[in-house]
Amino acid sequence: RCTGSAPSICIPICGDGKVISPETCDDGVDDLAGCNSTCKGPIPGYNCTGGNTTSATVCDEACGDGKVTPS
Repeated sequence: RCTGSAPSICIPICGDGKVISPETCDDGVDDLAGCNSTCKGPIPGYNCTGGNTTSATVCDEACGDGKVTPS
C-alpha cells in the first residue's frame, strides 16, 4: 500500500499472504489463524514457516504447548 507522490511511502499489507519486510509472518488471513495481527510472528500455540513475496506463511497448531485445541 503506497501513499503520496514521488517518492511514495509504501508499507506492506498484513493479511495479504505475502511476507514483505518488516513482516516476518503472513498467512493470508487476518483472523489470527497463525500469524499475529501485525504480521510480526506467530500467535502463541502456532508454529509458522516459510512465506515470501509470492507465497504465504504456513502455520500449524503447535503440539506440546500444553493446550488441547480442537481441529
